[in-house]
Amino acid sequence: SKTRPRPLTAAELTDYGEEIVAGFAVPERSVCTQSLADDFVRAVDAEQAITQQMRCWVTRVQQEKTGWSVVADVDGAAHRHGPYAKIVNCLWQNRALIDASIGISREPSWTHRYRVALFVYTRRPVPLRSAVIAVGPFGDVKNYDGHTLYLSWYDAGLLAEGTDLAPPPVPQLNNSARQTISAHTLARLSRPIPSVPLSLIHISEPTRPY
Repeated sequence: SKTRPRPLTAAELTDYGEEIVAGFAVPERSVCTQSLADDFVRAVDAEQAITQQMRCWVTRVQQEKTGWSVVADVDGAAHRHGPYAKIVNCLWQNRALIDASIGISREPSWTHRYRVALFVYTRRPVPLRSAVIAVGPFGDVKNYDGHTLYLSWYDAGLLAEGTDLAPPPVPQLNNSARQTISAHTLARLSRPIPSVPLSLIHISEPTRPY
């Protein structure tokens, strides 16, 4: 039968701190985005029908007589790609700016937010349940395999926020700033979820940026 959301029992709520007075178990599944990103890159590389154009910065889209073209900055020089019958804007950053270049207005509630979170690798298995704190100050815990965890706390990891069409500048993080964010995230999560194992966690540097 299909799993449905259900309220947590009083016994289940004992796994959480006094700040958590109610909750729901939901049939949500989480996937480690690092592994998913690796699989996605391999799939794109293997697809012969996809022509990749790397190391460029899309600046605008323009309509022409025979279709649509993409203009991108490559090493400081503008390069035109196309024309194409259709273009799909799948950008994560600057999507609104590119839409505006062909007259598509943004939604009134548009907000840019840039935040960071922790991918944590533990020396010993951690029987920590995945959880989302969704009311008031919020964050979440994802336990993928007992050793690989994702931890976030919103105000700790929020680096930039803005409502302009262009996203706000994002500050560069040095080691001290990274440690401050890590400590704040772990300390704040350990209040609603006391089982967050601060003493077992070893935060390792990623082998490459994500």
